[in-house]
Amino acid sequence: MINSATIIGNPIVPLITVLLSVYKGEDFLEGYLENFLLQSWAKKTELVIIHNDPLQTELKIISRYKDKIKIIHLQRARESMYSSLNAGILASKGKYITTWNVDDLRTPKSLEILAIALECNALIGWSYGDFGITRQYGGEVSEYINPPQWSRKHGTSGSIGGPFFMFRRSLLDEVGFFDEQFYSGGDFDYTVRLSMVSQGVKVDGFLGYFLNEKKGLSTAGNLQAIERTVIQIRYRIWNGFDLSKLDEAFKYEVDNILNHGNWIRLQNLMPNLPVFLHGRKLSLRNSLLYSTKEFLRKIIKN
Repeated sequence: MINSATIIGNPIVPLITVLLSVYKGEDFLEGYLENFLLQSWAKKTELVIIHNDPLQTELKIISRYKDKIKIIHLQRARESMYSSLNAGILASKGKYITTWNVDDLRTPKSLEILAIALECNALIGWSYGDFGITRQYGGEVSEYINPPQWSRKHGTSGSIGGPFFMFRRSLLDEVGFFDEQFYSGGDFDYTVRLSMVSQGVKVDGFLGYFLNEKKGLSTAGNLQAIERTVIQIRYRIWNGFDLSKLDEAFKYEVDNILNHGNWIRLQNLMPNLPVFLHGRKLSLRNSLLYSTKEFLRKIIKN
């Protein structure tokens, strides 16, 4: 049944929520669930599977783990990944929330070290760390990603969170949910918002393996570059700005986010946004973009 929810497994309130949005994930699903069981804090964690147009073969795989993992299983019609993740957040209960793609693998203490960083310091709003990019599932790391230590500047200027970041549920009221108009850039956008209202921390250790075969929506073609440009416009991030993506970027709602099918003006959600953007606007004076009149006309309206 589409758009239904089933709770299976241990009913104890979890510390951590893992969100899995999956569509045609049969080839990876069993490996994913086995990798989940290897997590040192698996028993402290609920797995929310937001399942788009599930196949019977996939449902059978999940049913074999119903006594091993606390699973909340949402069966939904085909939708965007970030719509699915937002639905999963609404159905979840964990104190801390993280996403985990069906074709990515985590190291055994990945969830534990991210959650401990939040448990040990109430001032920390989100955590992240090193990871590796692979070109085939279970393959060798082709690129080791070592993001910088968190600072307000780094957190609001670059995509430092990677695919395994974790954040506090309590911040949802301040930053909202993932922007559902994105196909690729929602994580980057979200960690910028998290960094505007809270501190982040980079944890010690290697968190996992991100599969990039350049086949999916989030990694193929120009989509990443276009959505990165949208986010750069939204938060006035000038470094590395690509003017060639400007026309495509303005097809998005730059000043609004889509949450649960409803448009929300970002400034209404985050009242301090204008002050934050004003400082960034002034930085244009030191940018080559300052001489681009058409760019200024579109960006600086006031």
